[in-house]
Amino acid sequence: MRLLWTYFGVLCCVSLSDCADAIPCTGHDDCGAVHCPTGYAPYCATILFNECKCSPSDAWWGQWSPWSQCTVTCGAVSGSRSRIRSCVTRGVTPDYCVGKFSQVETCQASLPHCPQDGQWGHWSVWSSCSKSCGMGTRFRHRECNNPRPAYGGSSCTVGQSTSVQPCSNTCPTPPPTTRTTTMTTTTLQTSGKPCPSCDANLNCVWNQTCADSETCMVRAVLEHGFQFSVHCILSSDCQLMTTYIKSAEIYCCDDRSCLQRYLPGV
Repeated sequence: MRLLWTYFGVLCCVSLSDCADAIPCTGHDDCGAVHCPTGYAPYCATILFNECKCSPSDAWWGQWSPWSQCTVTCGAVSGSRSRIRSCVTRGVTPDYCVGKFSQVETCQASLPHCPQDGQWGHWSVWSSCSKSCGMGTRFRHRECNNPRPAYGGSSCTVGQSTSVQPCSNTCPTPPPTTRTTTMTTTTLQTSGKPCPSCDANLNCVWNQTCADSETCMVRAVLEHGFQFSVHCILSSDCQLMTTYIKSAEIYCCDDRSCLQRYLPGV
């Protein structure tokens, strides 16, 4: 047996079971879970009993929109995503839909790890000065390992891996030369490795020698304009500079034949 009666335009019961199973309410949104026949919508009847009823309605919910992107994309953390729907009306009465217009749920990141960009590590100690006598240069080196790039992160892009600065050493008093005379021939004997003094135009004079622990370095710096120099330097430092300084042509020579190979016409 169906029971159909209204009170001030509100359909309180569609069937006896509706009346028996009425849901208490304080507002229309409390009735979102109530299922009504076609053409009716849940409604909070507050005149008599404050219970959810079904009432004729010209408003209904449209389809849910697709879920939004998760608020997190990487890492072992949880985020959230949401979707919405619209209330559709076709009549002139100010009917409205009962229930929530949006939903939110928990979601997980699609990537287990976030990209990790590389950062510069600590500088190495400064090398020895490139010249054991007078003005020279020294350098230091660092690596992109604090941390290293990982999971698609970028390498260190700001700053340089090598730093160079001027330096100087006090020149020692040159050792005396030994002159040996035999009848009509005078021979000038000096100890050490030969190393000429040259200007920027490669005009060289054989007027100096390097100590046994040193070598004669021929260096052409290609950045900030062409810069050329020939001077004595510790052998170990010369080898390090050929390894780490890529903006220059550096040759380490211990004899005159090596120097003549890189200094044409000397």
